Amino acid sequence: MCVRFSDMAKRFRFSALSSLRAAMLITGFLIGITLKLDGRFPFFEMVSNFWPQFFLYSILILVALMLARLWREALVMGVFAIVLGTSVVPYLTATPEPPADGDVAASILQYNILFSNNDVDAIAEVVLDADADVVGLHELTVVQWELLQVSLGDAYPHQLALPGGEGSGYSSRGGGKALLSKTPLTNVPVNFELEFDRTFIPPLAATTEVDGQEVLAVALHPSPSRTGAKRILERQDKLRVVREVIEAYGGPAIIITDLNIAPTSPKYHSFLESVGWDDPRRNVGIEGTYTLWGIPTMGLAIDHVFVSPDLTVYDYQVGPTGGSDHRSLVATVGWTRTPEV
Repeated sequence: MCVRFSDMAKRFRFSALSSLRAAMLITGFLIGITLKLDGRFPFFEMVSNFWPQFFLYSILILVALMLARLWREALVMGVFAIVLGTSVVPYLTATPEPPADGDVAASILQYNILFSNNDVDAIAEVVLDADADVVGLHELTVVQWELLQVSLGDAYPHQLALPGGEGSGYSSRGGGKALLSKTPLTNVPVNFELEFDRTFIPPLAATTEVDGQEVLAVALHPSPSRTGAKRILERQDKLRVVREVIEAYGGPAIIITDLNIAPTSPKYHSFLESVGWDDPRRNVGIEGTYTLWGIPTMGLAIDHVFVSPDLTVYDYQVGPTGGSDHRSLVATVGWTRTPEV
């Protein structure tokens, strides 16, 4: 009996150590192939959205390797953790600074309501409870909009919408969108000529007022990072068009977006750099708005509110889902103060 138990213990230890080594190799492989190929193959760029999860798992694996006294493997795993940490830690340690009295100009709601979400009352409740000054809705269908424009009309008398599809059974997962505001909205034409099929609805842009000053608001929802060439072309074209609209406007601007890209993705930073804007999540963190498979640790921060240098994002507040697969996101923004000379 003792011999059999000893053999079982040895087999268990061997299996455990083999699993740890395999986990280390897989982590290193994913890091290496993503850094090498993310610019050529969008699938690998998608992996970088999960760097916070990989960082957490790399720490757990590192601790397990150290407890198992696998020092060489632990050293290698430590290098992997450092590589991931350089991208993740600045967001994990971000601490929002509350605005001073009188600094808050407006609140902005980003909300992907989910094209198949039939609970329109719950959607409206999320929007009304947020009580934001400007609202961007995404994955909006014709059927949803017919009901929402009425239920939200009193709180948001100024509305612009490009709903997509014929209802919850429509194949489009993106596209449809709306801008809602408590102050007048004036549509800004967006020249979007990529017409592969009906799912490719252009960004929606309009001027409105924030704290008495005109501001450009843009609702943007590009496709996620996947392998489909059409989707990737659509994403890149939407980002390009938004840059052109912002440059042509030339004044204070806000982008309200389910970007489908997390802050640890190189594409996230290249987009912000292309418009010359700061990354607000460096100050407010990366609390997830989209959860994969209902697993809390698999949350992705892919919903954002970006602002031009004229404005500052003080805080992000993640709210309820209202039946969606995304949680709502409210950004508190204010005018950027000019340093006193």
